[in-house]
Amino acid sequence: MQRKYVLDTNAYAILFQMPRGESFLRLQEKIKIDGVLKFFLPEIVSMEIHSVIGKYRRGSVSEANTSCGRLFSGNDGIASCINICHTARRPRMKGKVFKALQKMMDDIENQNGDIQATLLPLGQSELNRGKDFLRQHAHRYSFGSHDALVAGTVSVALAAGDSLTLVTSDRGLKALCKDNNIDVFDPLLG
Repeated sequence: MQRKYVLDTNAYAILFQMPRGESFLRLQEKIKIDGVLKFFLPEIVSMEIHSVIGKYRRGSVSEANTSCGRLFSGNDGIASCINICHTARRPRMKGKVFKALQKMMDDIENQNGDIQATLLPLGQSELNRGKDFLRQHAHRYSFGSHDALVAGTVSVALAAGDSLTLVTSDRGLKALCKDNNIDVFDPLLG
């Protein structure tokens, strides 16, 4: 049985980074079948990607100036930072770029072209398993609800008999997977 790979959000982003580095080549080696990059994508990852694209389309409303608030060690002991952090306004993504990105994501998820994703659904079983992961492991490992849902989705698919490997470089998620017998491939390490 051929191993199937499930990409988390950061692994998915590797496919679109330019210039392409070693991590892309390692990932491509695992998921390229007959000239096509084929992989599985948790539905929550797809949702996050669409959310980020939407955020860039909207742009940020205004600039922001906020007090730093960090503590630092100086000559007089511990003191509060007095610097002001400036966050520039992010311009709106152009409509044509937004539509092109949406079409590209739709093509990938509908398996049209050289990059093809099969979505793994996010249902009640996946939600419950993700919640269990948070209850059992959030006090030991640094991962949040999104990562728990990714791991929950993979765990449910494994229980149904799929042969899957999660592609991630996230240390907390990798530790969670190790504790729960979920195979992991880290494209940053090889």
